[in-house]
Amino acid sequence: MFAHIQGRVCRTQQLGELRLTEALYPPGSRLPEHEHEYGCFGFVLEGDLSEQFGSRTLLYKKSSVFFRPPALAHRDDIGQAARCFHVEISPLWLDRASQFGQGLKEAAVLHDPLVRRLATRLYQEWLQLDAAGPLAIEGLTYEMAAYLCRSLSPHLTENASPPLWLRKAKEFIETHYCDRLSLRDVAKAVGVHPVQVARQFRRYAGMSVGSLICSHRIEFARQSLALTEKPLADIALESGFAQQAHFTTTFRRLTGVTPLVYRKNARLGRR
Repeated sequence: MFAHIQGRVCRTQQLGELRLTEALYPPGSRLPEHEHEYGCFGFVLEGDLSEQFGSRTLLYKKSSVFFRPPALAHRDDIGQAARCFHVEISPLWLDRASQFGQGLKEAAVLHDPLVRRLATRLYQEWLQLDAAGPLAIEGLTYEMAAYLCRSLSPHLTENASPPLWLRKAKEFIETHYCDRLSLRDVAKAVGVHPVQVARQFRRYAGMSVGSLICSHRIEFARQSLALTEKPLADIALESGFAQQAHFTTTFRRLTGVTPLVYRKNARLGRR
């Protein structure tokens, strides 16, 4: 009998083939042996706990990132009161990703700061979820899967030169960045699996697919702010942002100023 996420669920949401859940676990509690239908990436937000897989025990502390494959019997012991963020991945998603390495077939705890940053960004994207959020969450989950496959499958190698499809992917993004793009849309356009796109795009382009899309959107907005008198709401929509608030936050994060301040400075510069 498969179990859902244990503990007190604070929030849960299904996004396509991913199910995101935040749960609390009281101190000193124990969860009897159980299994889950979905594989799961976990991120310990507070506290500590351990999971026992037969004779093997994995310890998780604050900021630990872990992976647990589906249908693997385990029990949990909670130390301090723990709060965890879970990203459950459907069997179909997992089956597609597993062809790139054996890392998604065994339980693991990951200590690299890189994967912690990915998990932190994924959680933050969920907290401030907007129209572009599912794209970012999907991409970050693929990146975590790629990291796990690479770290637990040392025989995997990468090409020394950028893949041939990278240029085509960049051109596709440059043409469609105002649309509601997903990582799968980009992968389909270049005929490459999403896991491979997420992994190699960051390596050779120096940023994620989502970051490049966002960069193009902000550059488009900068031109509109400087050269037109359009309202901010219209510029936000034309740039690919569903909400003006998200547009303003992203614009300020990437440029250091708000759209209004940027427009004011651009006008002063033309005088």
